[in-house]
Amino acid sequence: MIKAASILYALLTTVIIAVFCYGLLLVFSLNNTLELKFKSNSKLININRSAQTIALQELASSQDLLNDYYIKYTEGYTSSSKFKNWGIFSICTVATSFHQDSINTAYLLAKNQNQKIPALYLRNNSEELKIAGKTTIEGDIYVSEQGVKKVNFQGNNISSDPAHKGNVFMSEKILPKVEDLRLVYPEDFELLNEEELDDRNIINMFQSKTMVIEVSSVLENIALKGNIIIRSEDTLLINNSAVLQDIIIDAPKIIFESGFVGNLQAYATSDIVLEENVHLEYPSVLFISSELNEEKNLTCKKGSIIKGAIILNGKSLLTESSNKMLIDHNATVYGSIYCDGVLSLYGIVKGSVMTSSLLHKTKTAEYTNLLLDANILANDIPENVFQIPLQSQLENQIDIVLKQI
Repeated sequence: MIKAASILYALLTTVIIAVFCYGLLLVFSLNNTLELKFKSNSKLININRSAQTIALQELASSQDLLNDYYIKYTEGYTSSSKFKNWGIFSICTVATSFHQDSINTAYLLAKNQNQKIPALYLRNNSEELKIAGKTTIEGDIYVSEQGVKKVNFQGNNISSDPAHKGNVFMSEKILPKVEDLRLVYPEDFELLNEEELDDRNIINMFQSKTMVIEVSSVLENIALKGNIIIRSEDTLLINNSAVLQDIIIDAPKIIFESGFVGNLQAYATSDIVLEENVHLEYPSVLFISSELNEEKNLTCKKGSIIKGAIILNGKSLLTESSNKMLIDHNATVYGSIYCDGVLSLYGIVKGSVMTSSLLHKTKTAEYTNLLLDANILANDIPENVFQIPLQSQLENQIDIVLKQI
């Protein structure tokens, strides 16, 4: 006769074996689910990369931004690409989805003329270009039929040995016009007031709705990145405590406090001032529009570094004398300068300069068409960088990828 204890032991052993087998089944099922999930995510990533490649290849072969498009793959995978303006740049977003899973990528695009750019283009005002002091120009230049002349500028005690290495061509009477670069807001955006922000550290992806944040006179102690426009109705001071990346600033007058470091686009209607030792990383843009006929000023003080483009737009001869740009001593620009006005250049430009007029000013006198101790080095700029889009070169422009954002 079987004892009751034996029966209990047998039942306990059976339960243990059953639990163990069930556990093995759960582990196997979970492992199988994770493997399927991993394969699904891997395929999602690969299809998204394929969609990115298609979008960028089509973009490289086209002079204009593509229309939005949609691709349906087998097994339920879908991809879509969208394009939108972002200041002087454009944004390409690529999204791929499978059931409840999705992956998104975004690229920052810009214009490139895909041809050699001059070191200096000076509007033909029937005066010679005068270079003095330690001025060095490397690259082709466009000036009036009077050409280039080396001068020993009075009051310059430093030994003078100005130099130009490159070809000389004749410029036009009117400075070439830039493409319409006015700031265009998206049709749909989220409007916020700075006081309403619960978090001072905001990252807004470009796949999301644009955030437009209204601020008063000072932007400080805040970190903003991505799909964000800062807007002010008055003069706006950007404190060096602000951390800004890939955003747009829109205000009548914008002042960057000494020591500020960031990467952004700044759009103003009257003035932009970079105080000493401001660093704007690539790709950054400073832009003053031609909307107002009043005096406009764009100033980059000593030690400032700008990597990208500086644009002071105007209405040709009508506003030339009232538009002024200063690139001070020891300031450096990596990229392009466009000044539809009067430019005083004393720093270093590793790229290209286009201007209506040049001016050297002392306490007692003004000297037009004079470069003193300036450096313009067109040979130092990499080929695959964005350039200021000109109306006369629309047919030669292509869109290039600046970075993934």
